[in-house]
Amino acid sequence: MFVYKMPTEIVFGRKSVSETGNIVKKLGGDTALIITDEGIMKNNLLNNIEASLKEANIMYLIFHEVEPDPTIQGVKKATELLKEIGAKVVIGVGGGSSIDTAKAVATMATNEGEIFDYE
Repeated sequence: MFVYKMPTEIVFGRKSVSETGNIVKKLGGDTALIITDEGIMKNNLLNNIEASLKEANIMYLIFHEVEPDPTIQGVKKATELLKEIGAKVVIGVGGGSSIDTAKAVATMATNEGEIFDYE
């Protein structure tokens, strides 16, 4: 027998970022780490996400040091920040490198070892 279950919720659509704070609360978080890159920061593309988090009284920090082809050091640095602030939710914003870094950080937040242990 084979059972496959993936309880993933995808929220998309116009102005969907305005629900970010509510989604973080629904996930049981009161603190979040946003993972992105410098380009997203420079272009103020987090404004609506930040507004939603503030409205929902979610504390957050932004890790904006993601580089193309993310490094183990970058993942470690972001994971340390996540643990330091006690964030229960990781929000990846941007392209593939930011999303990959966010996934790696979320994995390392609750697992031992090194990220390459989970290839």
